[in-house]
This record gives sequence, C-alpha cells and structure tokens, in this order.
Amino acid sequence: MIAIYAGSFNPLTLAHMDVVEKVLNVDGVEKVILLPLSDGYAKEDLAPAWDRYELLKECYKNDRGVKISSFDIRSGKQLTTIEYMDVFAEIFDEDVAFVMGADNLMDFSNWNDADKLLEKYHHIVLNRDNADLEKIIEDSELMRNYRDKFLLIKEGVRVQYSNISATRVRGCIRDEYYTELDQLVCKEAKEYILKKKMYRG
Repeated sequence: MIAIYAGSFNPLTLAHMDVVEKVLNVDGVEKVILLPLSDGYAKEDLAPAWDRYELLKECYKNDRGVKISSFDIRSGKQLTTIEYMDVFAEIFDEDVAFVMGADNLMDFSNWNDADKLLEKYHHIVLNRDNADLEKIIEDSELMRNYRDKFLLIKEGVRVQYSNISATRVRGCIRDEYYTELDQLVCKEAKEYILKKKMYRG
C-alpha cells in the first residue's frame, strides 16, 4: 500500500516527520508519498511551492520509504483530493491510501466526493487531542458503512512534538529565534530555510 500525505508543509516540521514515521509503521504500508500543495492553495505566509518541495526532498534524501511528488505543483491549479488520489491510483499498481488527522475525520462526511473517496480508497487516520476515532466513524452513517476502509493510528504525535506548528516555525524565523528552530524542524530543514531566506517577511 502507498500512503499519500498531502499538505502545505509550510514548512515541514518534526511533527510532520513523526506522522510520516507512524504511517510507515502501519501494517501493509510500503511507502509514503508527500504531496506539497501548489501555490494556488489559499494560505497566509505560503512559501513558494518549489521551495517547499525542495525542502522536503532535502529532508528525505536518504529515506527510501519516502518519496516527494511535484504533481500538485505542476498541475497549475489546486486539485481536489479525489483528483490527485485517482492519478496516484493509476500510477501505482497497488492500493493507495489517504492520510488524514482526526480533525479531518470529524468533518469528512461533508467533503466533496467523500462517498467516492471511501468507496475507492483506504484512509489512514492519525489521532489528535485523544479523539475517539471509533466513535467519530460510528456516528457518521456514511463512514460507518465503510468502516473497513479506515486504518486508525490510535496515538497522536509524540508529546514533545504536540505543540509544534508551522506557524510557530515561521514566527521563530521572522523573530530570528534560530536556536529554537532546532526543537521544531530537522537539521536539513533549518539549513535549507536559512540558506533560501524563507519566511523572512
């Protein structure tokens, strides 16, 4: 199974990397593909997409279990989840799974094409704030009918990473708190961010 983990990664943090590690430990997952979203993604302080892509490549250059995709960036538009999942399903001759957090699961029934996503793909769900993932699924008629399509990671990110956010990272860079960055991003990410002068405002 190939797990697709999409996000802005603005920038990649140690919390993101912990998610990747947990997903790789899910039975049946052979590889994780990180999909940085394009510049069309409406988000404040969004660094250029190719910088975010290259940063990811630098951080995972020695990890054979993780690949970085530029598909969303090259598409020239903001793709829907079903659009990029369908593309990856065609590329790989095996099952693909969508990675999401508990916060996404709570609202998943309201997503466009939620029924098609559940019918066609597995969903790997990482817990957050000790949410009752089983109850969230059971309380939704749609998700309850596709219970076998969910692979649940009951524990969230490690405690030491739980307060890390990309917003906090960007704030440290703007305020030049470079020492604190060592607790928020990996060495390769810090070096790339400083070299490219990202998030300087």
